[in-house]
Amino acid sequence: MLDDVAQLRLDVPEPVPLVHLTPRERVVLEHLVVHDTLPAVAAALTVSVNTVKKQTLRIYAKLGVNERGAALRRARELGLV
Repeated sequence: MLDDVAQLRLDVPEPVPLVHLTPRERVVLEHLVVHDTLPAVAAALTVSVNTVKKQTLRIYAKLGVNERGAALRRARELGLV
């Protein structure tokens, strides 16, 4: 009986952590997927590179990562992009 309960728990997928990105952070994240560089993202959004840097740092923190590649992988895992 105990083994049946343990097996049932193993079959339940882990809950996806809730990540709340602002609408603007979502736009920046989508542009990070498309554009190769932060200056290209800034140009597409008509903002300064420093603004994009600040926004990406906030996105990274919310996703629990430290770099762009990891952020994009995590965003895909969570269905954000």
